Amino acid sequence: MLFYVCKNPGITLDEILEITKIGTLNAQVADLIATSAQWMQNEQVKLNLVQNPKTPTPTALKLISGLNIRHLQAMAKSWNIRPQLKQAALKLVIERGGR
Repeated sequence: MLFYVCKNPGITLDEILEITKIGTLNAQVADLIATSAQWMQNEQVKLNLVQNPKTPTPTALKLISGLNIRHLQAMAKSWNIRPQLKQAALKLVIERGGR
């Protein structure tokens, strides 16, 4: 059902932000949001999807490069993130010259 809610043209950014935080988010919904140019313009939507453990790892890895250095630094130091994402965040921090 959440899939169809996300496809509703009347859905708002605030509603999408709440959906991306849901712990029971399924891969299909995460991928739907991640492929929407409208929602991918928002840094918080990308961050929520990357940090959501239900977002498929390949999808999260595609989104991580769109995050700002501050978020990447926090993710590189975090123990509450998948190892692949932590490693990707650290790599991007190093490439971008962050500490």
